[in-house]
Parts: sequence; structure tokens; C-alpha cells
Amino acid sequence: ERFGGAESRLERRDPVFTRGTSMHTAIATQVIGTLLKPRQWKPPPPGRMFDFSPHELVELCEHAEAVLRDEPTLLELNAPIKVFGDIHGQYPDLMRLFAEFGQPSQTGDLDLVDYLFLGDYVDRGAYQLETICLVLALKIEHPDRVYLLRGNHESPEINEKYGFRDECLERLGPMGDTVWRCFNAVFAWMPLAAVIADKIFCVHGGLGLTIDTLEQVAAIQRPIQKADTVALMDLLWSDPASHDSVRGISLNVQRLGIDRTPDRPPEPGECTTFDADRVNDFCRRNAIHLIIRAHECVMDGFERFAPGRLVTVFSASRYCNTYENAGAILLIDRKLTVIPKLLKPSAATHYGWHDNYDTRPPTPPRHRALGVPGKGQGDDTLEADVGQPMRLRNPPADHSQDSLATMRNIAQSLPQTQRQRPQSPPATSRVASSPGMLRSGSRSPQR
Repeated sequence: ERFGGAESRLERRDPVFTRGTSMHTAIATQVIGTLLKPRQWKPPPPGRMFDFSPHELVELCEHAEAVLRDEPTLLELNAPIKVFGDIHGQYPDLMRLFAEFGQPSQTGDLDLVDYLFLGDYVDRGAYQLETICLVLALKIEHPDRVYLLRGNHESPEINEKYGFRDECLERLGPMGDTVWRCFNAVFAWMPLAAVIADKIFCVHGGLGLTIDTLEQVAAIQRPIQKADTVALMDLLWSDPASHDSVRGISLNVQRLGIDRTPDRPPEPGECTTFDADRVNDFCRRNAIHLIIRAHECVMDGFERFAPGRLVTVFSASRYCNTYENAGAILLIDRKLTVIPKLLKPSAATHYGWHDNYDTRPPTPPRHRALGVPGKGQGDDTLEADVGQPMRLRNPPADHSQDSLATMRNIAQSLPQTQRQRPQSPPATSRVASSPGMLRSGSRSPQR
């Protein structure tokens, strides 16, 4: 009864939960204590109900919504930070990532590094409730250290079909549908993108046809229940082209389930693929050095595009027990060096996926150049070593011949001792004052 009118309230853009909700986080502490066990967690026996009751999960959603509602659509964060791609309910892999590369707790590395998740916490995997409950509890407990973006599967029209609603019904009993609706009410408030140190743009999907500026993203109003608007189709659903040599923006034939690209340009609101020029234009316009996104399975856990201006990261290995892909996270240090951390596929965690995907087959991974890990097709200007740090480069310059000629003439007229490049000033916030943006809290000296 309490959440029966959730959809109508969302359409009016009214909060599902009142701001007067108590922010006591006993339930978040309990969830973290039960589920955050990277080296000790074991899967529950088949047929066992979830560890927490529907009423406790409603309370968890209540606190999570209150925290997310206070955040803007476009977050502005600092480094060092870890970036996670799709998890998709593959909870054993999430525990492996925490065990091998540090966990978000006071006994882990939370005092040293922040955490950013790029969405797709649910669907496909066998432990979706564990995954979404843990990340929401971490967000409640550490709101200025853990950040959650929305993925395309954090929408009711998607996770009703791809497994999350089914799991809620199976493991929570008659109230499972109510809890599923509560989770989707929380998803409606999730931020859509983040900027790290004014230089790295992070999003679940991509740029699509219409995303041109950071301010455009920041201006999107929430809550948004269904991700079917023009902007959300671009931010949550679009993909880079299959390789760097492809030019133009096209309909995304793989996600649309069609055999070939129609002989017409895509229209706003359609699922698209975008080319390297689109990436370079966005970086140049917004003084962005790198785009990090998720959304696609990549065989090496991460893959570069455009060349090196965009990185796809996918954190769940052996996707749906169908592909032998690695999982990965990206560690961004204080100097904004991007360091991939890889999780090799292991048959020991096969139970993290369901057994049957006949009615909901997984989207195939991106095709990469054979024998060259971490590289997309045609991306032959980058390092070939898996896990090699990626250093940021300046945004693409405006190649105006007149401007370039003028700069060359000035440089040639200077004495040799004056041609040294000056030290770059500290990065300052370019759009922190824009509505819908937030800069993360200041860091302690230890960080």
C-alpha cells in the first residue's frame, strides 16, 4: 500500500520517500556486516530465501533514496578512485575484485581511495539481491566515498524481463513484487554521469546522437523511472562503433536485433553507435581528456577506442558462462594515470550466473583485434600490454591552420631557453557552480 502509487508520484517528479525519513543506518550496517565478506562469502543453498526480509529491504531502499536524492545528476569527483563496470549480479566476481584489489571498508582501502560504479548491478546474474543491497548499503554508510551511477538495466521495463523481478519473487515471496518496485524507485534517483578531476568523463553507455556538453547532462531532472528519453537513450544505451575506422553515427543494429544498418540516419531517441570523431569533438568541447564507460562485455575486461580517448570497462568475468572474458576495474591515481586491474575468468565462479539464457541471450562482446589485448579493431597506436597504465593526453586540439601557423611563428621567434613548457596550474572546477553538479568532499592528508 505504501508504494502502490510509486509510478504516479514519479511522473509528478515527487519523491517516493519523504525527506523527513530518519537517516539511522542500522540496516545498512547490518547488510554490510552480512554480505561484505570477500574471502569468506559462500553462496546460499538452493531454494533458500534471501538473508533480509522484504520489510528490511524497503527500509534499505528508503535510506538509499534519501541519500541519492541529495546528489546531482552529474557528479564531480576527485582522484584517487576505483571505477567498476557492469556487475550484473555476478556477486562472486564482486567479492573476488574486493579480495584482490581492496574492499570499501575501514579495514580495507576506503580511507585511501573512492569507489565509482558505472551501473548494471542487476539482471543476468544469480545473486542480484546481494549485489544491489551491498552497493546501496555502502552508499548509505559512506555517501562521500562510494558513488553509484545508473545503467540501462536500472529501469523497470528492462529488469522486469532480464531477471531481477524474477529473483525478487523467488527469494522474497509474495512481497517480492513490492520490493522490486521499491528498488526501481531508488534507481530513478541515481546520477547519470560523473567527472573525475575535471578531466575524465564517466558514464554507463556513451554519447549517442545528442550529448554534446557536460552542462547538458547536469541539467537533466530526476527522478526518471523509464530510461526512454532522448538523453537517457544516448547516455545509457549507446556504444562506440565496432572499430576506429568506422565513421559517422549509425543505428545500433546489434542492440536493435536487425541484420543490417538501414539506409537512413538515426533519429534522436534511437539506440546508436558513435565514431571516434564524436569522442574527439566531445573531449575538445568540454576540455575532457578521457571517457570511461561500461555497458559492453569486452574480452580483456577493458578496451580502448578512439584511439585511447575512450575506455570500456566490464567487471564481470565469463559473461553468462557464455564468453571467456576477463573482468576488470580501473584504478585512477592522483596523477590521473589509469591502471587496469584484471580478474581472470575462472570456472570456479560459474555459479554466479544462471544456467539457462535461451530466452534472454547475452549481448555478444565487442570484437577486438586478435592477439592484441585491451585493443579494439583498428586501434593500432596503443600499447599492447594488458594492464599497462594509460596516461592522459591533452584534449584534441582545434586544427585551425591559421592558428597553428601563428603559434609556430611565435615559437620560432623565441630564444631556445624560452620555449620550455610552463608548469600546468592545478586543475580547477570548470562547471562546479552549474545546477545539478557536486564536487566531492575534501580529502584528508592521508589521501
